[in-house]
Amino acid sequence: MGFLIFVSMRYLLFIGLSILVACKSQPSTKERLIDAAITPDSIQEVFQEPAFSPADTIFKDVFKPLDGNWSGIFNILKPVSLPFQEGLRPKILTDSFWNTLQLEETSRISVNQKYVSTSPYFQKVYITDTYSSKDNNDRKESSTGVNKVENGQLLCIVNKPNEQVIHHGSTDGPNTIIWQRSIPKPLKIEYFYETVQENTYTIRGWGYYGDADTTLSPPTWFEGVYRRSSRP
Repeated sequence: MGFLIFVSMRYLLFIGLSILVACKSQPSTKERLIDAAITPDSIQEVFQEPAFSPADTIFKDVFKPLDGNWSGIFNILKPVSLPFQEGLRPKILTDSFWNTLQLEETSRISVNQKYVSTSPYFQKVYITDTYSSKDNNDRKESSTGVNKVENGQLLCIVNKPNEQVIHHGSTDGPNTIIWQRSIPKPLKIEYFYETVQENTYTIRGWGYYGDADTTLSPPTWFEGVYRRSSRP
């Protein structure tokens, strides 16, 4: 889903939402991060639909709830204070946990997304991010991508203007996909929940970028809230 930026290293997030990459996944892997660097051999043609595998059936129509057009705001946040032990990377990002966090916004991105499923296991993604500036000279960035099931794995791949971003996924109930990636150099570690309800789509998560100290709790957090503007 997909769904995991650039003006600064902060935008390397997503973005998640506007960002996403290739990985192994199983129905529930939220207790761990898979540390795997992207290599040239792992880069995939973004709109190439893989052959169906019997292992894919466990994820049939997992992306279907996203079909349609969405718009909203993606907020990049930093912690004021966090109610958990130093160095801990939280994996259960429920509403109750999120509401205990004290975070303040550092920047925001206006996002428009379109999702089009072409099979129960393959979905095309079109993204337009608008970055605002103080001089009202807004910058738009368009990306294309896919959400797909391949050999029993959930993959979210986005081709941005200057990079291909890949996240691997696992499910947490019928409405939530957990996306994550972990690249050591340059440092890009992300973990986020993507939850779709009837007409609301949210992304909540955290990341480490650049020279961030990975022995401490995440220095960067993000939250996207989108509303459905139309269905297929």
